[in-house]
Amino acid sequence: MPDVNEDKDDMTKVLHVVPNLRAQGAARDALGAIACYAAQGGNSIVAGDGGPLAPELHRLRVPHSLAPVGSKKLLRRKKAVALLVDLIRAEKAEVLHAWSGDAVPVARAAAQQTGTRLIISLSGPEDVASRLWGRAPALPLQGELAVVSSESMAAELRDRHRVAASLITVIRPFIDLAKFDPEQVSAERVIRMADRWRVPEDLPVLVCPHMPVSGDAPRVLLSALKSLGDLDYRCVLATNEGSSETDAARLEQRVEAAGLSDRTFVVQECDDIAAAYKVADVVLSLAKAPGAFDWVAGEAQAMGCPVVAIDDDAVREQCMPDCTAYLYRRGDAKALGEALRQAATLSPEARRVLQLQAGVLTRKLFDKPKAEDAYASLYREAAGGLTRDAGGPVTVSSA
Repeated sequence: MPDVNEDKDDMTKVLHVVPNLRAQGAARDALGAIACYAAQGGNSIVAGDGGPLAPELHRLRVPHSLAPVGSKKLLRRKKAVALLVDLIRAEKAEVLHAWSGDAVPVARAAAQQTGTRLIISLSGPEDVASRLWGRAPALPLQGELAVVSSESMAAELRDRHRVAASLITVIRPFIDLAKFDPEQVSAERVIRMADRWRVPEDLPVLVCPHMPVSGDAPRVLLSALKSLGDLDYRCVLATNEGSSETDAARLEQRVEAAGLSDRTFVVQECDDIAAAYKVADVVLSLAKAPGAFDWVAGEAQAMGCPVVAIDDDAVREQCMPDCTAYLYRRGDAKALGEALRQAATLSPEARRVLQLQAGVLTRKLFDKPKAEDAYASLYREAAGGLTRDAGGPVTVSSA
C-alpha cells in the first residue's frame, strides 16, 4: 500500500487532534477527512488518546502520537499542549484540526503558542452547547473556521450562537460506496450473517446495528416492538461499540421482561456491517446525537435498505422522509412503532422504488470525490491565511 504521506512536501501538512479513536462520532469523521485529503495528495498526522480505530491510521500509514488531548485534568491538558506544540514544530504542521469539543481547549492553546491556523469540527448542537464553551450563547471563534456536516447545524451556529456565517464551512461526510454496495456483498457473507443471527428468510428482519444499552432508547424501542404484536418479524439488536457482555445480558433481560424474546435477539456488536444491512429488511438508527450526521441512515440508504431514524433537521437533509427513511420524534414509542410498521410492510414495488431513489440520493450527496475536493480546498485556504468576506456559510461539499 502506498504511503499517504510520501512525496507530498508541497501539500499543506495538517495535524488532526482526535480525543478518542472510536468507531463512531468525531473519530470516524476525522478518519474520513484524512482519507479524503490523502486521495488529493494531502499530508496528515494525528495526535490523541488512541482507541479502537488506531489500526486504521497504521493502515493509511499516518503517524499517530499519543497525547491526553481529551483530558479534563489541568495538568494533563498542559502536558498535551506541550506535546502538540513540539509536534507542530517538529513536523512543520501548518494547520491544526480539532475534532469535537473535547479537543478544542488543548488545540486552541497549541495553535496560539505556535501561530498555527485552527479549524474546529463540531458534530452537533450538544457538542457546542455542553462541551465546547459551556452553555454560553455566543461562541468566541476568533478567526477559526468551524466545520459542520449539515446546513441545519450551520444555521444553529449562526442564529443561536452568533458565529459569523463567513467562518462556517459545511462538509458532508462521504459514504464508502464501494464498501456499501449491495452488489459487492456476496451471498456467502449474507448467509453467514443470517445463520449467525438465526433469522428466517420469509419474515421481515429489523436490525439495529448500534443499539444503545443505556438511556431511554431500550425502553422506547421495546415498547414500539410490543405494538407490532400482530406482525411476524425478527429483530436483531447489536449492542453499541464498547458495550460489555454484562450490558448485553441486561438488555436481554429487558427484552425477556417485555415478552419479546421469541422474536428479538441481542448480539454483541457486528463485524460485517454491510452484510448486516443486506440481511435487514429495515434498519433502525437509535443512537444518533441531535444534529449530528446519521452514519447508520447514510450507509443503509447506500445499501438500498429502508431506515427508521430519529427525526431532526440534519437527518432530513440526508434522506427522503417517507420514502427512503421513516422518521419518528425522539422518545416517542408510538411514533417509532408506526414508523417500523410502515417500513416493515412495504410492498415489493415500493421497495424497488426506494432502492433506486436511495442510490441516487447517496451518490448525489455523499460521494467521496466531493469530500476530497472540500478538504483540500479547506486546508489550502487555512494554510494561506485567507480571510473570508462576510456572507453565508460556505458549502464546499454538496449537490
